[in-house]
Amino acid sequence: MMKQLRDSFRLLKYSFAFKINVVCASVLLFLGLVLECANLYEGQSFRVGCVYVELAGLFPAQIWFVLPAFRVMAASPWHKKAHTFIPGMLVAICGLACFTLLVLTKLIFMLARGINPAFISGAILLQAVSFCFLAIYFGVAYKHYVAATLLFGLTFLPFLMLLMRDMSGNLPQALYLLLNNVPLSILLGYVIFAVGVAIGFLLLQLLSKKEISTWALGPRLRNQI
Repeated sequence: MMKQLRDSFRLLKYSFAFKINVVCASVLLFLGLVLECANLYEGQSFRVGCVYVELAGLFPAQIWFVLPAFRVMAASPWHKKAHTFIPGMLVAICGLACFTLLVLTKLIFMLARGINPAFISGAILLQAVSFCFLAIYFGVAYKHYVAATLLFGLTFLPFLMLLMRDMSGNLPQALYLLLNNVPLSILLGYVIFAVGVAIGFLLLQLLSKKEISTWALGPRLRNQI
């Protein structure tokens, strides 16, 4: 299993527009961390910077999914794993790295600036719920792109906009009062993260026989496969 994962990471560089995707992921990660630090400095619990970092963690799996779109991969013994196990593990590994990076950033600000632990607890939980949405969406998007995107837009985006509105802290404060314990919130955050990854992996398994949606590949790639 480890050998397959190592080989998968090596194969990523042969994917379509690999360098462009790496640049986009790097920009998202950097911009997300800058916004996250700025938001924490200003005392804001959850803003779009967190989502940028989480999206950067999904880029390796997105880059990978381009490979099985080519017909040469269909004849490979890796064909089924290329649609299920490998992208699922890339989401889990890279997503976990970015999720942990966000948690550490919040803890550093809490210790360095004396931020209320309840504030950090709520932010970590909201971050976990956000990634859960993204992981589930990824499990469907490359097979049913239009339907998944519509459903995602009707669920996650209203959730995100709700959190980004100034609501006098009503929703976050309820979470802070419920879980005014940073270690417990971190543990629950990782549980929520794992649930999102598991559901996304299950969806990848259920949809493994479906062809990759051409809408998910973009016009440039559609013309080359």
